[in-house]
Amino acid sequence: MVRDARERRDRSADPRAHGRRGARSERHELSTARLGAVLGASAIISVGIIAGRIAGVARDVVLARTLGIGPDADVAVLVLSFPDLLTTVLVGGAVSAVVIPDFKAAQATGGARRLFVTMIVVVGAATGLVALAAAVGAPLFVRVLGPGLAEGTAARAVPLFALAAAVFPLTALAAVTTGYLQATGRFGVPAAGTLIFNATLVAAVGLFVRPGALAAVAAGALAGASLRWLSQLVAALRIRDAPGALPRRARDLAGLARRYPEALGATSAIVLVPFAARTIASFGATGDVASLTYALRIVDFPLGSFITVGSVAALPHLAELVVAHRRGEAALLLADLLRVTAALTVPVTVALVAAAGPLAALLYGRGAAGPAAVEQIGSLAAVALLSLPAQGANAAFTAVYVADRRLGTAFVINSLGLIAFAVVALVAGERAGPRGIAAAYVALHWTLALVYIVDLRRARGLALASDALPGIATAALVGTAVVLPFVLVLTMVALSPAPAVAVAAAGSIAGIAGALLVTYGRTPLRSWML
Repeated sequence: MVRDARERRDRSADPRAHGRRGARSERHELSTARLGAVLGASAIISVGIIAGRIAGVARDVVLARTLGIGPDADVAVLVLSFPDLLTTVLVGGAVSAVVIPDFKAAQATGGARRLFVTMIVVVGAATGLVALAAAVGAPLFVRVLGPGLAEGTAARAVPLFALAAAVFPLTALAAVTTGYLQATGRFGVPAAGTLIFNATLVAAVGLFVRPGALAAVAAGALAGASLRWLSQLVAALRIRDAPGALPRRARDLAGLARRYPEALGATSAIVLVPFAARTIASFGATGDVASLTYALRIVDFPLGSFITVGSVAALPHLAELVVAHRRGEAALLLADLLRVTAALTVPVTVALVAAAGPLAALLYGRGAAGPAAVEQIGSLAAVALLSLPAQGANAAFTAVYVADRRLGTAFVINSLGLIAFAVVALVAGERAGPRGIAAAYVALHWTLALVYIVDLRRARGLALASDALPGIATAALVGTAVVLPFVLVLTMVALSPAPAVAVAAAGSIAGIAGALLVTYGRTPLRSWML
């Protein structure tokens, strides 16, 4: 009976069960209100993340100007790839995906603090042991991350990697704390974590790193990770919640332990792609690792700053709706999230592809990086940027899998995608160099988007092609039409890097505004802002 009641309630939330007027009413009451909360949280997250991404770009700019794209740069990038990997996987991935739904469920019984404290103890102890093993096995890890590096270059990276291994437990603890804060509606402090980490690294690199003297790279990563977690821990301890050191039942932790490997694959296999790309690039010419890293940083800035933050903000809402068996409302929220994603990504992609060369020149055109290196970075970025719309949509799809706890399916899809990318990128890299790796990167994300759509329709009946596609197409076409005049200016007028980037930014903003206005109209936009 309870199940039937839940199913009836779920069906009543589906607009297709009503007439056209009923669909509009349900959508306004259910989806728009939820989307408003998501957009509000997204704005908070974006402020912190944009600042963090700017600091991340500044980190790479300082590295490029100090070390160029030679062997020293390859060592620094390889050493920093380990904390970057941990930040991407743990802070924004598997741990948060596991704990947020459980924290939301525990809040109903007042047990969120108890679970939080327990997770801190267990995760801290486990990851501390792993970090010790990683430090001891640093030569092996360096060879895995940079198999194509010369012997001397790899040997210089080993002690720095061993020191950077201490970042692992600090990042894992920050991931648990981030999940706890986001589950309780606190998004600001976690969003500032990347800023704290990268700003500390910028200071360390700018003040202490010189060619042949790279110890400050690892030390700066360790200091940044420490400051990030401590800032979040202070915010978490200020939350009023029921105390308790251990869960009442051991199976509480056992359930989390069982879900973690699935969550790791579901949320992290694909974010490993840039790191796999760098590993494959190490087989190429000297400097290819650094060039590809700097190009992907250009992609990563808009992706992490505002394109995927909606999915991060939507996860607690999706988890709450799924726990309450309100799948119809969850489907409406997903459709709206995809429309907003299209309105954001398509104009930005069109503008940035046209301005990739000037943007690379503006960021990396001074210091040790020469004109040929800057040109290579720009050409790689122009290819990789084509993946932005697919990556934005995939972030929304992944949030659905996490909220629905279908982590095993997402694990299989993403793991197969990672394997396929490695194979294709190896072949493409051999034939076309880093540009072939970038093309494989784009193909992977668009293929995954299609696979997600097919699977969600098959398993959950989400007819995204028919329900969301008209709005997505409208947003994409309008955004592109608005941006095209700005692109024509970039192609027909010889501008220096700074004005060219300014034109691209203006085109992106105009395209986003036009796409949102035409897609949603004034009334929904006002309701979200209010």
